[in-house]
Amino acid sequence: MKVFISHSSKNRKIVNELGHFISDLNPNVTLFCSSMEGHLNVGEDFLNKIINGLNNADVFIAILSEEYLASKFCVMELGAAWMKLFEAKNEDTNKYLFPLVLHPINTAVLNNTPIHTTQAIGLNTEGEIKLLVTKLIDIGVIDGDIELYLKQIEDFHQTISELIQQTNASNLVTRSKILNISSNGVPEALQVTKIGNDKEVNIAFNFDAVNENNEKPTFTSMVLKYRKPINLEAMIDNAQEEAFFQFKVKNAYQKIKKIKLEIKSGPRNEIILEHVNAIESLDQEIHVPFLSGDEYGWDEITEICFVIFPEYLEVRRGDFSISEINTFLE
Repeated sequence: MKVFISHSSKNRKIVNELGHFISDLNPNVTLFCSSMEGHLNVGEDFLNKIINGLNNADVFIAILSEEYLASKFCVMELGAAWMKLFEAKNEDTNKYLFPLVLHPINTAVLNNTPIHTTQAIGLNTEGEIKLLVTKLIDIGVIDGDIELYLKQIEDFHQTISELIQQTNASNLVTRSKILNISSNGVPEALQVTKIGNDKEVNIAFNFDAVNENNEKPTFTSMVLKYRKPINLEAMIDNAQEEAFFQFKVKNAYQKIKKIKLEIKSGPRNEIILEHVNAIESLDQEIHVPFLSGDEYGWDEITEICFVIFPEYLEVRRGDFSISEINTFLE
């Protein structure tokens, strides 16, 4: 059978792993994926290659991500695939469409579209990947029984999870507007700079700074503010054990003893999670369970705040950085 993988080039690493995974399960499958080496050669007509791949495919896999849905070209590919599926039904031939969703997109994205009756499958958990492989076995893309592929599914899940986490880590910072907030309106109390391709944020604090009334700040907060709220609800629903918010505090040891995480939701910026985290090492990775917060509000995250108070400090002036701001499933 011939399989066409539609995707955004910004998800190239994830898609390459999926292509290799399918090829490993059945080396005889004919796979077209423009991001995989050898599938699109220098000098070839890109558009004609895509059209031919679509026309000849028995199975169309669409990797639905935020980047995919923002691409007019990708959405047109999906529409063309749906038309091919519709034509195949009228001609009594077999063609298959598999929408695969990447966190934070969930299956609800297909509501109110012509393909809302097509079952979407996630790539976020091992159970979802097993379901995908089962479906591919059912239609003949892969031979044998699901039990034959459990180790490969486990390995693929581990690899793909790391790539999805890396993508989310970048998105949480790059999609935000960073605000410096301090009590008593002391702008010099906190200076924030994005570094490392926007994946790390350096924070310089000064609790000796004063405002025009000679008042010092009682707290400072580095805020990731989202004009378009982030939906983390699907991630919590997909968690086999537990979902966590993760970040790494670097170079803070002997400068700050604690940092407070606040996650806010909705038009009123209500706090749905707050957690004080102890800093006990030079580079410390911190995991905060989502379940330590409220049950509702995870579909409309508006702010992620990192707050420090004078009592959290070893020194009143200094700097540290926060990186690997991420979400993950266990």
